[in-house]
Amino acid sequence: MIPTHTDVYKKMQKEVFSAHNPKVEGSNPSPAILESLEPQRFGGFSFYEKAYDRVELKVHKGRKTELQAHAASRGESLNGFVNRAIEETVERDMEGVNKNASM
Repeated sequence: MIPTHTDVYKKMQKEVFSAHNPKVEGSNPSPAILESLEPQRFGGFSFYEKAYDRVELKVHKGRKTELQAHAASRGESLNGFVNRAIEETVERDMEGVNKNASM
């Protein structure tokens, strides 16, 4: 099973609690203490879980570095580049469908 953002967030909460409270290492912190650690400290996982779907992309070894470099040269993140590429391709594909439908 692939861990969700919530699983990762809860694990991070426990790690932070243990790191700041070495006397209780290995013990389970109280729910009140865990709730006091705001999700925003860990990238707001709950927001991303609600607002975005995750898509896994696999590329050949070394290709990720090339894509990151290309995206950076255009002032984009890899994620931004991939999303732009998808949008442009879908738009181009739809133009082709519309042209064929009007013939």
